[in-house]
Formats: sequence, C-alpha cells, structure tokens
Amino acid sequence: MVWDPTVDGGQRNGPDIVVAADGLGTKSHSVVLGYPTRAVSTGYCVDRAAYPVSVLKDSPVLLKAIAELGRPQWRMYNG
Repeated sequence: MVWDPTVDGGQRNGPDIVVAADGLGTKSHSVVLGYPTRAVSTGYCVDRAAYPVSVLKDSPVLLKAIAELGRPQWRMYNG
C-alpha cells in the first residue's frame, strides 16, 4: 500500500491520524511503522458474530441488554 500526499501544484499534505481496521494480521503496521509486526498472544480468545438486526426484534432478552447498555454492542466473558 502506497499513498502519495502530493496534490496538484506540488503541495504535500499529510494525515493527522491514520485509521486502519483490517483486523488480525493487519498490514497497517508496516505502512505506519515502516516494518511489519506480529500479533502477540494475550491468552484470550476473541469471537465475533454478525446477524441481521431483524433477529433482535424476536429476542426480548437481547433488546433489553442493548437498551440497558445504551449502545449496540456488549462484551461477554466466559470463565
């Protein structure tokens, strides 16, 4: 990935912030740091799930949990 910040007229503009959301095994570290990095185990397992919002309409438990948290996500820890 290469980005040229030069615009018409020769002026160079650079970003104030870089947002990279390409997940585990990200390529962004090489771009930002100039060298690749590897993931380091934290000892935790991360699971993600995606489903249509319509599923929530049929689940009072999920609707209540989201309403109480005030955001459309929650974290669950198993021990």
